[in-house]
Amino acid sequence: MINMTDIAPPQLSLAESFRRQWYYLPNWVTYLRIVTAALPAVLLVLAPQNAGMRGWSAFAFVVVASTDGIDGWLARHFKLTSKWGAFIDPIADKLLVFISLVGLCWVYFGGFSGWVLLVFTVLVTVREVVLAYQINQSRHDTMPPTFQGKCKMALQAVTVALWFLPIPLGTGEWTWARDVRFAVTVMAAVITISSWVEYYRLYVEPGRPRSRRHPW
Repeated sequence: MINMTDIAPPQLSLAESFRRQWYYLPNWVTYLRIVTAALPAVLLVLAPQNAGMRGWSAFAFVVVASTDGIDGWLARHFKLTSKWGAFIDPIADKLLVFISLVGLCWVYFGGFSGWVLLVFTVLVTVREVVLAYQINQSRHDTMPPTFQGKCKMALQAVTVALWFLPIPLGTGEWTWARDVRFAVTVMAAVITISSWVEYYRLYVEPGRPRSRRHPW
């Protein structure tokens, strides 16, 4: 007589059970970030002169951007990583930043602040488009994020959040806040360029034919 306990499936640990049932949960969090990527910019454009709405748009951006940490934590903690998740996650981040910057450029169009945002938006966009093309032309199928790349994304998010905040454009007691915002924008621009160079050296240059490589 066969003892059924001898052929019973092994008991799964809580983490393994969660992993099997919710394997795609991090990806769904990423999809949520993509779907809501335009929300902060929409709130901003609807009432750019309303301080309350500006505050809500900044809050919405912070909430949507924070999902990047949530899906990353779920993927690492419960071992739910996947190639698709690694591919779509940075795209969601870039989409959120790009749409938000476009909305900010529209609101601040004209004047010094508008030009600062326009230059920053063009820099961020060119960096992502050109780097994506360079990676596609190289022999690397994947591009694991570096520490500098993560810092770049974090600083860009802080920059966008600061521009969403209802900081008056005139003179007065808020001058220091505008100076801080401008300084953070400059730092974000610098690390955007430096991380571009780093990714090029790590993932693009090694995959190019030796005769076409740059001597740096």
